[in-house]
Amino acid sequence: MPAIITIKDLKKSYKGNPDLILKGVNLTIEEGEFFGLLGPNAAGKTTLISIICGLLYFNQGSVVVKNIDIAKHYRRLNNIIGLIPQEIALYPTLTVKENIEFFGQMHGISGKELKDDVEKYLEMVKLEQQANKRISNCSGGIKRRANLIAGLIHNPEIIFLDEPTLGVDAHSMNLIYDYLQRYVTLLPHGADQPFLDAARRAERVLVTTQFTKQDALQYAGLSPNKVVKVPMLAPDFSLNSVVCSTTAPDYFIWTTNLALHKNHTNALKALKWYYEELDGQLDCLVTGVNTANFLKSPLPHLAEAVKLVKSSKALRKRVRWQGELSDNDYQKTLASSAFLWHAGKIDNGTFSVIEAASMGVPALSSDYPAMHEIDEQFALNLAWMDADKPKAMAEQLKEMELTHQGRRKSLPSKAQLASQNVKKLAGEYWKVVRECL
Repeated sequence: MPAIITIKDLKKSYKGNPDLILKGVNLTIEEGEFFGLLGPNAAGKTTLISIICGLLYFNQGSVVVKNIDIAKHYRRLNNIIGLIPQEIALYPTLTVKENIEFFGQMHGISGKELKDDVEKYLEMVKLEQQANKRISNCSGGIKRRANLIAGLIHNPEIIFLDEPTLGVDAHSMNLIYDYLQRYVTLLPHGADQPFLDAARRAERVLVTTQFTKQDALQYAGLSPNKVVKVPMLAPDFSLNSVVCSTTAPDYFIWTTNLALHKNHTNALKALKWYYEELDGQLDCLVTGVNTANFLKSPLPHLAEAVKLVKSSKALRKRVRWQGELSDNDYQKTLASSAFLWHAGKIDNGTFSVIEAASMGVPALSSDYPAMHEIDEQFALNLAWMDADKPKAMAEQLKEMELTHQGRRKSLPSKAQLASQNVKKLAGEYWKVVRECL
């Protein structure tokens, strides 16, 4: 994984005290990592966090966050970083909801987006009933949960938590940690318990990505000794008989379904921008389970996306809803496309990008840890985009429109893909299974 924070020889002392609080700190934190900073009182933990967040100057060394040198450009961190401080940083005379709205507005969020985000976060940490209660009249646990939302309302890429559960009860502590682990609420509360129980009873738990391994260790609380990472096993797409078309393609494929984490609203906002502002020349063919009924779906999370399509002439004309295709029809459609588009938010990744590569079709993917691991194992040379920023997504679609032919040259060879087939990798699984027999 690429480094998201790099600290070199960091030194810090306070005015009037020559003793160094930080004495040459060197640290690298990778993207997707949960990093714990431990130490006794006055060890400099809060000082270090404050420096990384651009709140304190330092005497010597360098701190780089997302390729930003904070000594020179600390203001660029405002929307990248979310800080949940040790002390409650809320206004006591405002209500819980008013506080969250204020911090959202500070980060440039307004209107319907702010209203929807506030409601979503209040629901996530179970504060709907306390939304209109003054902070001064709230318990410590409620204040902590509100404090958490205030630091996350702008959906930051990096989150700093300085003792976020200090002085809260066990119930509030579980809510805070559960929120931090869940990116999108896919299951009703408690529905994941049977899976967690099974993993905790198992002698060994096999995972196929480092991302999932961290979830097993941090969310399920499994012992590192029982969690084993093994290679991903993808279908052997080399058996496909369809080959890439030689004619100039006039469309790309968006593979999706109606699940919450598929990022439909941002994807359609991106498509709208691509067609209306960037003069996009390629049609978008949408395929996947239940996508034929997308515009008629009653699912609440699709309401805004459906409204976008109905209000845009460009989307109605250029987005073609193909529904679920047979394997043969899908392969023919894929082989004649310019590229494949994976617009979903964070999950365990998709093998559709491997199938596309096997047919000589490049792919544009949302940038998240599991997809990076798929990209690395199968040498796919994926193009990347930020799934939280529709305008940036649109710009990458335009870039793919212009460069997809050249990107075909960087796709893996059949021999490279064959080196990752089940026959070659199955032995890694049996090594683990034998220990249990």
